[in-house]
Amino acid sequence: MKILAAVSRSTVARVLNCIQVLVPKPHVAVVSLDEEAALASKAMGVEFIGGPLPEKIYAIDEFKEYDVGIAALDNDSINISVVKALRSIGIPLVISLLNNSANRDLLVKEGADYVIDIDSYVSQNIAASLSMDKWVYVKPLSIVNLTLAVVRLARRSILGVKLGELKSALRSKSIHLMAIDRLGKVISDDSVELNAGDIILLTGIESEVYEASMDVEKLFRRHEETLARSFAESLRASTRPYG
Repeated sequence: MKILAAVSRSTVARVLNCIQVLVPKPHVAVVSLDEEAALASKAMGVEFIGGPLPEKIYAIDEFKEYDVGIAALDNDSINISVVKALRSIGIPLVISLLNNSANRDLLVKEGADYVIDIDSYVSQNIAASLSMDKWVYVKPLSIVNLTLAVVRLARRSILGVKLGELKSALRSKSIHLMAIDRLGKVISDDSVELNAGDIILLTGIESEVYEASMDVEKLFRRHEETLARSFAESLRASTRPYG
C-alpha cells in the first residue's frame, strides 16, 4: 500500500502514528510546507516532499500510483483543494480531516470517501479507515482504563448484520456501541444493515471492550456460516441429477 499524506505541523504526528500501526507497513510520502513535518517524517523514516499544496500533488506523476490520499491540514479550504487534487489524479481512497462541521458536504462533493472530525476521538484512528475487517485497539489516555475498539467493514458488509443485532449481542456488557457510516454520520436506526465502509466503535473498560469485540466477531461468524449453508444448499439443489 502507498499512502500520500498532506499534513501540517499540528497533524503530522497524529497522522503518522495512525499509519504506523498498519500491517504490512505501507510506503508513506508526506507533503507539507512545515519544517516540523519534515523533521517528524525524517524521525519516523518516511519520505518527505515539500510544498506547495496542492500544486505538488499535480506535479509528481508517481503519486498517480498511490492507493490512499490523506488531507490533514488546519484549514478546510486547503483540505478541499487537496482532496480535489487527490481525486483528480485517480487515488482510489481519499480521507480528509474536518476542522469545521459546516464544510463536511464540500469535502464530500470534491471526492472525500471518509471525513473525520478533528475534534472526535475517532480522528485519532485514521488506521480504522484503512484497516478493512480488522479491529484496531487504542487507549486514548494512559491514566484512565478506557479503551476504544474500531473496525471498518468491507467483505463483511454483505452479511446483512443489523445495528439492532449488534446491540443484542452486547447487551450483557457495560460497553458503549456506536456505528458510523462512511461519511462520518452516526447510524441510529436499529433496523439498518451495516454497509461497506461503515465503522463499528466500542468504548469501555479494556477487558470488556476486548470481550465485546470477540462477541461481535462471533455474530459475524454466525452470519457467515448461515450464508455458507445457504450457498451449499443452493449448490446441491442446482446439481441434483434429473430422473
